[in-house]
Amino acid sequence: MCYEIGRPHQPTRAMRVPRRGASFAMRSFGLHEAAHAGGLVLPTEHRLTHALDRLPSAVIIADAVDKVEHLNTACRSFLPTLRDELRPGAFVPHLFREAVRRGDVRVEPALIERWLEDRAALEPPSLNLRLRDDRWVKLEVRSSFDQGAVLTLVDVTEFKRREVWLTELHDRLAGEGEDLKLFARHLATAKAEATEALRRAEQANAALAHEIAERKALEERLWLLANTDFLTGAINRRRFIELLEGDARCPAGKPATLAVLMLDLDYFKTINDRFGHTTGDEALKHFTALAMGELRERDHFARLGGEEFAALLPATPIEAALGVAERIRAATEATDFCDENGTPVPMSVSIGVTELAPDDDRPLAVLNRADKALYLTKESGRNRVAKATTDRPPELVDG
Repeated sequence: MCYEIGRPHQPTRAMRVPRRGASFAMRSFGLHEAAHAGGLVLPTEHRLTHALDRLPSAVIIADAVDKVEHLNTACRSFLPTLRDELRPGAFVPHLFREAVRRGDVRVEPALIERWLEDRAALEPPSLNLRLRDDRWVKLEVRSSFDQGAVLTLVDVTEFKRREVWLTELHDRLAGEGEDLKLFARHLATAKAEATEALRRAEQANAALAHEIAERKALEERLWLLANTDFLTGAINRRRFIELLEGDARCPAGKPATLAVLMLDLDYFKTINDRFGHTTGDEALKHFTALAMGELRERDHFARLGGEEFAALLPATPIEAALGVAERIRAATEATDFCDENGTPVPMSVSIGVTELAPDDDRPLAVLNRADKALYLTKESGRNRVAKATTDRPPELVDG
């Protein structure tokens, strides 16, 4: 049975296909990293941060586990006793409970607890709160695309006072003659206008939450562009070296245990020349899916360029890495891959394997050693696995 070009491959458990929210088993990313990698988001971040800090309303952006990601300066004017706690990483429910306990918010604790529970609803309710200085604020929450939330505190003191005053005056004047009733109707109109002004303010806050969600989606797209290979979906060379340098650091003075595989598709130029570059591109994608199917979730697979790939296997001794390499080699040799006309396209791969040595002074030395083992497989007829260590020259490994 042949794989036809254009036919999608089903991702295995270890294959991390790009999708919304996916990270290829890599660390989480944010706006600063995307800006550093692509140089495209930094001006937008400055404008957005500046705009948030100029708002009279307090804005708190929380992640999926209710920890603060960002907040503007207005938050500290509404909750003055929490100035030191209002910072990224703070737990949102804790902030509001402390605000009630310390008197920044004058409300029964049970009311805040009910509101915290109700935030899981599709349309979470708003809450009017009275502050220490007798101001009134409306507390609202909006969900973001990544299961986080945007919380806003809008000063509605003037609306609240006007509403109370107009209600009291309306009650006094009602029934005191036609002239007074007409005046009362005018007052009711003024009250309705105040309510409409509040509604418009709430709409502005909803628009701000939507823009924040769009900015976060842009971060994700730019991060993927900066760190992945657009053709195969594997991570790119820059990101692979970054991960290698991170995993090679020695915690508590103990050498890290990791293995590196260098992989090169055999006779790839012949595939391009005989079957065309479209088939060559499909062969690269097919091989990526096949290789990642033999890896674990925590392993990393990269396309370094052309038909050259690499795999990083954390916490893996060289003996186990050789077994992984042989499985990839055998699966590639046995795969049924066809061009768009159904013609079988032979495929094989040569692999060099090494591990991080205690005396490696830099992570790139591991890549160089794996590359020497790969060169030996090429000299020995290809479709082989070879290993290299610091104390012995590269040698072929029997499957």
